[in-house]
Amino acid sequence: MSSGVPRVDAVTLGIMLVFVLYLCLGLWVFAATALWRPIAVFSVLIAASYGLTSFIGHGG
Repeated sequence: MSSGVPRVDAVTLGIMLVFVLYLCLGLWVFAATALWRPIAVFSVLIAASYGLTSFIGHGG
């Protein structure tokens, strides 16, 4: 509880934000003329999240 938010609320917020992110990415993939751009952005987001997780820790 280092952020002042209970763990269950933080997990729920994270799940809702990831759902919105996946929804926007899915819409962008079907609307994009070049498929490499959404794939590149999604790959950078995945790499950044793994890097942040390894830097901060898993929180368990």
